[in-house]
Amino acid sequence: MGVKFLSFLGMGKYETVHYSFDNDKKDFYPVKFIQVSITRHLLKNQILDGDAEIIIFTTKDAYVTNWSPSAREGLAHEMHDLEKAYRRDHPTFPSLKNVEIPEGRSEEELWVIFNTIYNCIDEQDEVYFDITHSFRSIPLLSQIVLNFLRVTKNIHIRKMYYGALNALGTLKEIQDMPFRKRRVPVFDLTPFIDLLSWTTAAYEFVSSGHTGLLNELTRRQVQPMLKDNKGDTFGANALNKLAKSLQIFSSSVQVCNAPKLPVNLDNLKKNIDEAREHVKMIPPLRELLKIIEKVFTGVEIDRTPFEKINFTIEYCLKHGLIQQGYTLLKENIVSFGCARAGIDYNDSRNRQLFTKALSIKEHGRQESDWKYFSGNNWYNKDRQREIIKRILQIDLRPYIHLNGKINNNRNALSHAYFTKYNPKFTAFVQNGLEALNDLKKLMSMG
Repeated sequence: MGVKFLSFLGMGKYETVHYSFDNDKKDFYPVKFIQVSITRHLLKNQILDGDAEIIIFTTKDAYVTNWSPSAREGLAHEMHDLEKAYRRDHPTFPSLKNVEIPEGRSEEELWVIFNTIYNCIDEQDEVYFDITHSFRSIPLLSQIVLNFLRVTKNIHIRKMYYGALNALGTLKEIQDMPFRKRRVPVFDLTPFIDLLSWTTAAYEFVSSGHTGLLNELTRRQVQPMLKDNKGDTFGANALNKLAKSLQIFSSSVQVCNAPKLPVNLDNLKKNIDEAREHVKMIPPLRELLKIIEKVFTGVEIDRTPFEKINFTIEYCLKHGLIQQGYTLLKENIVSFGCARAGIDYNDSRNRQLFTKALSIKEHGRQESDWKYFSGNNWYNKDRQREIIKRILQIDLRPYIHLNGKINNNRNALSHAYFTKYNPKFTAFVQNGLEALNDLKKLMSMG
């Protein structure tokens, strides 16, 4: 784990210019090689220190042309001059290393470049990358390997730089310019690196309902604004709340927290509405928000908790969260049945008594054969009998039918298929959606 600055050095004839960071018009430090300017910038901001590493990739020809063509020229010499100036006030300077790569004229050479970059970076490194003088397909390959490293080595891509020399004009126009006007803007291309992560976040959400990466990317974008109190902090806060509410909803789904899910959905719906006008702050999120809105179109704040759980059940079944979908379906049948019987469905004792009443009704047991729960937290037998009789007053046949419809699948899930019934994956989705539609019809009957 360390800090690394990586860059490519080409074979071009580079003019002496000043590379400008963050539109700083006071600073002026003319150099031929942007690598020197970026290193100086990172040193000034205390990002690089003596423990950091600077790695410059060159082909054989670029090494001869621009790395060390003579004792007094080339990038190696300019970096040495910067080191001497820096060491006047600091005891150490980052290590500097040149790494040879092929020209990338074949697929085999591209794989060599890929592996060379990959092997230069260690676990959890913080990486600063410059692609100003990259050639051919190197910029694209760099993005691919960096995102691959994010997953395989958990690296942090802090910045990707590009010095827009062409913004000044042609080489001839630059040569004719006074030095003071040779200010080249340095662009931060990190958001475009993040775009691949946003793509992954969108896919994870659409395919499986997972929101962890989406939450992390949004937080990463808005936290600097909230921390420094800069820019549209109200908008940043709205987007931060959206990301958090998505994560909270997703977490509640994962653990089947049915009592919290209706409130989670209300907050999510509210935060979607609030974020809509601010989402332009994060361009990738703007497109992703359209998908999020489409997924949660059916959520209405004035719906009953049972209807909101029904929405979540369908969400689970359509996003491959089968175990969660069946658990919530089973419990929502009990919740609605308790409410129909006029008893508190949030009380676990009432829920167990409702399930017992279903068994009594289904098997036609006489009152003399009823068995009761015991324990310090339980009602006495008379109170249990009273509640069971109250439940038996409603028509329990639809609830028995619903339970029967899902029991085989639910048991297969709960007992890891150690059952006589072994359904296919598609049967879980189809059966669950059919049972959910039956439950919706039952609820619509009032």
